[in-house]
Amino acid sequence: MTAQYKLRKKTTIEALTEPGIYWADELPGALAIRVNPDGSRAWLCYYRNGAGVQRKKVLGRFPVMAPAVAFEAASKILLAVRSGQDPFAPKPPEERPLTVAEALKDFIADHVSQKKPNTRAQYEHVISAYIRPGIGARRVDEVAREDCARLIHRIGREKPFMANRVRAVLRKFFNDCERAGLRKQGTNPVALVERLTEHKRHRDLTEEQTRGLLAALSEQRQDRNRAAAVDVIMLLLFSGARVSEICGLQRSEVDLDRGMLRLPDSKTGEKTIYLNAPAAEILREQLKRVAGRWVFPSAHRENAPMSRDDLYDTWHAVRSAAGLIADDGEQSFRLHDLRHNFAATAAGAGFSLVQIGALLGHKHAATTGRYADLVNRPQRDAAEAIAALIQRAGATPKGVKE
Repeated sequence: MTAQYKLRKKTTIEALTEPGIYWADELPGALAIRVNPDGSRAWLCYYRNGAGVQRKKVLGRFPVMAPAVAFEAASKILLAVRSGQDPFAPKPPEERPLTVAEALKDFIADHVSQKKPNTRAQYEHVISAYIRPGIGARRVDEVAREDCARLIHRIGREKPFMANRVRAVLRKFFNDCERAGLRKQGTNPVALVERLTEHKRHRDLTEEQTRGLLAALSEQRQDRNRAAAVDVIMLLLFSGARVSEICGLQRSEVDLDRGMLRLPDSKTGEKTIYLNAPAAEILREQLKRVAGRWVFPSAHRENAPMSRDDLYDTWHAVRSAAGLIADDGEQSFRLHDLRHNFAATAAGAGFSLVQIGALLGHKHAATTGRYADLVNRPQRDAAEAIAALIQRAGATPKGVKE
């Protein structure tokens, strides 16, 4: 039988730390609280309509929505269902939102709100900065391929990467609109808009830049207020992990005896990160300094992990001292580029794409494929060396020894 909890008590909810779904003892199978990997919590209501179709609705986030309010909202929903209603059934055409901006509200509430924090923030930025200003006032059923293509290509003149993110969000949004009956099936206006070419450049450090970065990190670590942030950056450099994976690292996920991190829920699902000696030593010392759930607790928020914002001042000082801030129009070296640098270093050392993909936790081989030209660098160097030997032999007169 599924465990049930006394969710009317805030202390009970606050004590639930492991990610998962926890059911209310008073409304089993109907009201639950979801604990997300980042520690946030949301109230969920489940029910089946007269046709037996199960529906799920996010009622609100705890503690903004208090337990008493959540129980009252769930009880009203169940009462309506018992009377034959379906509170969250698709609305009839005359009641449906007609503009993109109106439909986006439901899209955010039903889909975006359930994504992981970083992904949710990316969606919200794309929607607020580009989609709403671009086509928010248009009727959902009147948006044409030309409208989407015009918006995407306008953004793509300067930001092809962002243009492709806008395209991806729009495609999911209009698929959702079709399922909700806001557009005819098979009329997604983004379906025939092609992705833009992204001119990706590998962000790997030269030996001189690496020395400069390590020196800057060592210097910044002398400031006790920045020591933890420096350790996070060092772990990113030596592990190739994502920023969210190290900032949100929990004590239970660290296995120093086996030299690995076991993440139950990363961007690509369950993941293992293998620790080299420098990374293991950083974690060993950090675990001696802190107690509690988070390996790197936030200095500004109680019972919360460090965030990317907590790293900003330290990272800015480090890359300034290391000369990694661009002033020629190019993008400055980013925290995420430490992950690319890890992969590029592995590729340059002759490791295969399969090995690099396993180290980075890539779910699809195509993701690792961006490093193919770097993996092939040793073979290209060998081919050049062979050509030089052949040319040298041809340039040496017969019978003459060098």
